[in-house]
Amino acid sequence: MGTWGTGLYSDDFASDLRTSVAAICRLPFKGEQIVELLADLNPEARNPHGEGFTTFWLVVADQLHRRGIRSPAQERAIDIIAKRTNLEELAKLGMTGSDLKARERELAARRLSSLPGIRSQLAAVLGKIVRRARKSLRKSTSQGLTSGRFRRHTSRACASNSSEAFRRRTSPHPTRRESSE
Repeated sequence: MGTWGTGLYSDDFASDLRTSVAAICRLPFKGEQIVELLADLNPEARNPHGEGFTTFWLVVADQLHRRGIRSPAQERAIDIIAKRTNLEELAKLGMTGSDLKARERELAARRLSSLPGIRSQLAAVLGKIVRRARKSLRKSTSQGLTSGRFRRHTSRACASNSSEAFRRRTSPHPTRRESSE
């Protein structure tokens, strides 16, 4: 099995399995049936001491979660992440300490995104922040308050359209600026 990075899909087995999951998810089956089909196709799923066991469950759980399909794979993947089984397996295969830390961060992020309610809580918080920002922006523009940068850019745009600025840009000989400007 070839591994080329710390990402979940950074090995041959995981990238091949992702393709299999995509194909099987097109069939009209429930989550449990999809997991059973994939487990029958991949003997690694049945052997907890095998090389691809944890990778199988993490990839299947991630792919089904992305497609909005609930299955027992999600609970199993959360258990694998919590017990650090995948990290132990990768350490046995020779992954360095810094790579293991990077993999642990990625798995923790995936675990948080798969927990129920986290997305809705984040959306609510971000929605409040965006509403406050819009409200303060409306307030500042209605009062005529603009940033200095905006005033500078608009004044430059007006000056660039003036005839003097046009003459300076198009004249063949550069002229010296007058000190009165």
